[in-house]
Amino acid sequence: RAGRTAPGKAVRLYSQKSYRSRPAYTDEEILRLELSDVVLRLINLGIHDVEDFPLPTPPPPAALRAALESLRAMGAIDGERRLTQIGERMMPFPLTPALARMVVEAAERYPNVVEEVLVVGAFLSARPPYLYPQGEENEARAAQESFAHPLGDAVTAVQVLRRYRAARNATAFCQHNYLDANIMAFIDKAHRQLTDIAVGHGIAVHGGGDVGNVVRSVAVGFARQIMRSSRGHTYEGPGEMAIAIHPSSSLFGRRAQYVVAAEIVISNRAYARFVSLLRPEWIAEANPELAEKWGLRKRLKKSEQRQVEARAPLPQSLDIGGVSIPFVNKRGRPEIVIPIERVPDLTQANLAGLPTWALKMRTTIQQGRRSWGRGGPLAEVLCVLPHLPLPEGEPEQHRDVPEGALLESDRNLHTIARFLDRVLAPGLPSRGKHPGWLALVSNGETGFWFEVVSDYQDAVQTSLAALVDLGHALPHSDKLQDRIEAMTSDLAQRSDDLEAAMAAAKKALGRR
Repeated sequence: RAGRTAPGKAVRLYSQKSYRSRPAYTDEEILRLELSDVVLRLINLGIHDVEDFPLPTPPPPAALRAALESLRAMGAIDGERRLTQIGERMMPFPLTPALARMVVEAAERYPNVVEEVLVVGAFLSARPPYLYPQGEENEARAAQESFAHPLGDAVTAVQVLRRYRAARNATAFCQHNYLDANIMAFIDKAHRQLTDIAVGHGIAVHGGGDVGNVVRSVAVGFARQIMRSSRGHTYEGPGEMAIAIHPSSSLFGRRAQYVVAAEIVISNRAYARFVSLLRPEWIAEANPELAEKWGLRKRLKKSEQRQVEARAPLPQSLDIGGVSIPFVNKRGRPEIVIPIERVPDLTQANLAGLPTWALKMRTTIQQGRRSWGRGGPLAEVLCVLPHLPLPEGEPEQHRDVPEGALLESDRNLHTIARFLDRVLAPGLPSRGKHPGWLALVSNGETGFWFEVVSDYQDAVQTSLAALVDLGHALPHSDKLQDRIEAMTSDLAQRSDDLEAAMAAAKKALGRR
């Protein structure tokens, strides 16, 4: 700022000739950015003639036309510029249209990978967390190669967040793997927020499905950035542009016939970032016109070609250990809904006596109009029930807890200590309707906050990692250390119990 507010000297890393040739001001953001998000928000407000809307700086007409065509291509708007059903489902998410479309695709076609696709959305909402310190580039790449997945950066991102959450010491994990701790904490929090939004709008958040379906969802969101191999190590991208895979990608240096990029950056040459490998049949699903242009044909597996066999009608209820639990039809699909008052009767349920189709059926715990947890296969829910703290009556709001407020371990330790005993208590957020468990969250350094998390296992693992960080942030002589150590031991046991329960559920499902 030297020379701007008082006399001083400015050292510029460019020539005086270059400085004088530059414009006095940079172009307004609306002239530089892709406009599909702006256009989608205007249409949602009922403004269909977006070209006539009096924006302070009118964007180029070609940019508006491109945005409209992009939204039509992804199925968010129809020919009359009205939101489609897909567009309406995209609106609640604070994401770009491409990312929101990706989430909706997973929710509608690949429900067993919605959790992973939300991770991708969180990753692409932040700056890349990968660090390459000068002089340590090779060590950084070697450390990060352990995360790499053959399908590319989308699935790699999922593995990064999973291992980050599983680490007992998030700060040490980030340092060892050359990851930015603040960005990873942001991604972690963003994923939880996106999950809560999805659950709040009726989307079942499941994980653990075929990771290929994660990439298929990404391909639908970024259908216009599907590329095919060209000469050398370049790819033919939009407008037949020659594009190289960026060195930061896990697919850098690999030969792939078809890929999709979440970002294309043009500097001295065009680079594709956040790249995932595609199969030809996936391209036909995501971008039929491009598949036709490239002479591809949809290659369906035999299982996908067969007609879906008519299923025998389900009984009206399921007997679980002598307790009759009714089926409920949600969005045209039967689900098992366990009333919260029947949970104590089911904690010792024997999975061996239940039919296979029932163990795989989506199950939720219901209290009035509220659902506890994200839900999942009946086998998982029954195995976790003995370890799940639930309210005895109506859940209370954590009104006095400063949810979301950043608390520093040096200046706000009293506030952190005041609410430590409430960690993992079931209840409602101070603002919101969706129940969960109060978690202590760490930014990987000395910052902490409290947050109601809708998934109990996430709440346990997040709080455990935060307690470890809090213990490291305080002097060994601090009187809070004994309390932190006891809580850490308790949460570690809870985490182990939950992992054992999930392993038992997986074994029961796999055995069948």
